[in-house]
Amino acid sequence: MAKGVWGLDVSKSSTKLVRMELRGETPTLTHVDVVRYAGGESGDASNLDQQILDTLQDLKANVRFGNEPIWVSLPGHSTFNRLIKLPPVEPEKIPEIVRYEAQSQIPFNIDEVIWDYQLIDREYEENEEREVILFAIKRDTVDQFLTQVMPLGLNIEAVQFGPVALYNFLSYDQESGGTSIALDLGGDNTDLIILDGAKFWIRNLPVTGNDITRALQKTFNLPFPEAEKLKLKAGQSQQAQKIFNAVQPVLRDLVGEIHRSIGYYKSISKTAKFDKILLLGNATKTLNFQKFVSQSLSTMGNLPAARIQKLGKIDADAVDPGLLSRHLTTLGCALGLALQGMELTRNQINLLPPAYAKKKELKKKQPFMAAAVAVLYVLVAVLWLRMSGQVGKLQEIQTKAEAANMRWRELKGLLDSAKQIEGVEGPLKTVASLSSERDLLVRIMNTVNACLPENVKLDREGRPLPLPSPPEEHLRNSLWIVDWRFEEESREAPKTESAPTGQPPQPRLATVKGLIVTLEIVVLARASQEEGRDFIISRILDPQEGKSSVLKLLGLPQDKRKNVDYRNKGFWWDVTTDGKLLEKPLPSFITNRESGADDGSVERKYLRYTVTLSVPMNAKDRAELAKLHQPVETPKP
Repeated sequence: MAKGVWGLDVSKSSTKLVRMELRGETPTLTHVDVVRYAGGESGDASNLDQQILDTLQDLKANVRFGNEPIWVSLPGHSTFNRLIKLPPVEPEKIPEIVRYEAQSQIPFNIDEVIWDYQLIDREYEENEEREVILFAIKRDTVDQFLTQVMPLGLNIEAVQFGPVALYNFLSYDQESGGTSIALDLGGDNTDLIILDGAKFWIRNLPVTGNDITRALQKTFNLPFPEAEKLKLKAGQSQQAQKIFNAVQPVLRDLVGEIHRSIGYYKSISKTAKFDKILLLGNATKTLNFQKFVSQSLSTMGNLPAARIQKLGKIDADAVDPGLLSRHLTTLGCALGLALQGMELTRNQINLLPPAYAKKKELKKKQPFMAAAVAVLYVLVAVLWLRMSGQVGKLQEIQTKAEAANMRWRELKGLLDSAKQIEGVEGPLKTVASLSSERDLLVRIMNTVNACLPENVKLDREGRPLPLPSPPEEHLRNSLWIVDWRFEEESREAPKTESAPTGQPPQPRLATVKGLIVTLEIVVLARASQEEGRDFIISRILDPQEGKSSVLKLLGLPQDKRKNVDYRNKGFWWDVTTDGKLLEKPLPSFITNRESGADDGSVERKYLRYTVTLSVPMNAKDRAELAKLHQPVETPKP
């Protein structure tokens, strides 16, 4: 690891830069820089991309980066995160299942984003679901930033989310105790982070510090910069009460968003009990802000609001204490980046594009490659000098080479004889096939996923497009998988034995290891339950030509009516429903009025079906059972 690590926090109003290094076991802060853009104090920095580039150029000219790694964060509202739960599977299967979940959970085309995940590191009970946090960012957002800064020659080691970097700082440096809330109120971006041990949750709030400034601007008829100064120095003004009355509606909206966030998190984490709220960002210095937030959240219990006053585990004696004190509430993200670069944090997400990482790796290897080429040239020159005077010895070497060639031919003949292992090859293939069938669940999931209809189309920004009017035909051709379960079992099933020529194979009972897959599917109610059942079969299990078929993949009988006849013959499938009509059975983001999926003007009913697949896990067992259902021709006398 390099001696020093840089944390670079790039936002829409300023750039924050810190440097840390380990001195013994203690991370030590050695450099702090905060640069605001021209026009940033007015809430409207013009030509933002160019100003960011100019700021980085100035920092490089005035700061000695050397070749030390730089960890960069981008604004939180350009990122996506979601807490998901996985079935209790073996650790080696988690990456593949997370990849499947990412394709359905991330609201963008998976090829258009850079994504990663963090497994919540805690003690899990037996058969308990694993918790994972998914992270994603639009690929073009990162590419655009890196394209701008690459000519500067900065050694960018990683790209991280701003809120995640802030979580890394708080969880390492600040004693958060139980479950706490961090509110980072910036000028143009507000992040709410819930810290719950190794688990955390992030939400971007629509109320920002600039909203408070605009309220003062409107009330006192001031230019934006003057209103910004009034916001930060309101406690010293003779019109303090009037100032507070002007910003109170904005603060109420902000507290409402905090209430909504806490309520949602409690719905997904039943045991969460909050003990405090940490305030970060210059906007929290507004008159009576801390008191107002604390009193407004008193209905949720004792939840005091406090600002960060000093660093905990980080040694800051090497930097100007006045500079650090003025900007401490805005440096959390940059500090978290540097801590992660020194591998001191729980979260190690890195969203640096793979192509950029490969270029960095090749650049690191270039000096070694050049040295290797130089050594090779020297060796060739030495060998040439040594061999130029020993031409006579070449004939002796040639004779030895011919003898070695004859010996090689003898050994090759022995090897060809040893390859005649048909007697043991068959059993070995059987053993090898056992491991290849461990991905049966993933193959079923991939096949089902390929058959799903496109329920909602998204625009370039990832927002749902309205459905054509009327939407009935589209809704009739849509279905939603709302639950997925699977379990393994061992049971008695028939197997085939050889029989005399012309006679059908004789079945016998044997123990086979099977897999039961259960899908819960919701569709728009039809005129009859059978019609809905046939629609699911044609879409998911046995679709039309050109699509993957789950039944064909598993070797199951494809007769849509007689499937239950095979229940006692080793494998079967069925589609059933309890007949109960549902009002709103779908995920909220599909039936939301704003998505245009269903405007609610027409009362619609939905029906829930259960699709069950029961198959042997071993391909050989499936092949043998399939033979039992094939017609056997009886020879003519």
